[in-house]
Amino acid sequence: MTSAGWPLPERLRSVTLLWGLLPLALLLLVGCVQLRSTSNAVPEIVTSKVKEAKRVGSAACLECHAADDLGRLMGSPHGRLLRAKDAQAAGCENCHGPGGKHVESNDAADIVNPQDMRRLSAEQRAGLCLSCHESQRPFWPTSEHARAGINCSDCHVEAFPFPHSAKEAKAGDEEGGKGDGPAAKSARRPQDVPTQISARHRNLGLSGRCLTCHTEKEAEFRRQFHHPLFEGRVGCQDCHSPHGKPATTGFWGADREVCLKCHARQRGPFVWEHQAMDDGCLACHTPHGSVNKRLLSRPSNFLCLRCHFESTFPRVGRLNHQFLLSGRAQCLDCHIQVHGSNTNRSFNPTF
Repeated sequence: MTSAGWPLPERLRSVTLLWGLLPLALLLLVGCVQLRSTSNAVPEIVTSKVKEAKRVGSAACLECHAADDLGRLMGSPHGRLLRAKDAQAAGCENCHGPGGKHVESNDAADIVNPQDMRRLSAEQRAGLCLSCHESQRPFWPTSEHARAGINCSDCHVEAFPFPHSAKEAKAGDEEGGKGDGPAAKSARRPQDVPTQISARHRNLGLSGRCLTCHTEKEAEFRRQFHHPLFEGRVGCQDCHSPHGKPATTGFWGADREVCLKCHARQRGPFVWEHQAMDDGCLACHTPHGSVNKRLLSRPSNFLCLRCHFESTFPRVGRLNHQFLLSGRAQCLDCHIQVHGSNTNRSFNPTF
């Protein structure tokens, strides 16, 4: 016993536990700091250029910028915000900054104008969106799309048309080239070029937007065996989170929970579980499409023998498989319940 009356082994266990929790606490702290500092990346030009200006409300903007001239924006989901009478309501000033000085001077230099907007980076543009949508998309800064320099308007073209006026969009095309050809697109910054959904993707909803950029995944979905994306029974968002997701503390089987949302029968628990389940579903399956049945990454025999190959092969376990394999039998012909079994440690062989 120590002078404090606390057994030394108990103190040591407590100290060990605290040291074990310290890395997790640091990880959470760093993640929160990074998330908060990145998600609030509202461009400095928005906060400094109109620093002393007051909000006047979108109604004041529409006195000069007629609703007819902003047809593309007024017809978007954000259009209803522009019709709000309250000066503090979300509207034009959430992106362009308070318009008090601009209303008085009628000078474009007293507001965050389209030229200023074009100079913003993808992260800064996303920061503008997050000033309203941060509670809905708190993990965006850590997402794959954010790290790749994608901004919100690249995908949400209908929600935030840029430029807002159809006349400006047409004029921009004429200056850069004819229509939406290569010359026109090369004359504009990448973030000024909206992502167009091809005709063959329009009936896929949000997944059509994804396939516009992820063309290699479309090729995988076109394989003989595939998840039924084109049949309309699954969508990209069923498995993927385009706006980011919280970091997991586990380092294995990260894909497993995503798959088991639909394939719950493979969850178990089983009396005898296939040890490969610890490696996650992608150890054996390709999720989008495959040339092999059951979305296997390789033909079943080649796949199984990556792990179940023994020095005495073709003897596997207690049985010589020579007579089976020479007859073109597949491992899955006998070992039916490959994920796990409650009746047989060999996953229900048929003999």
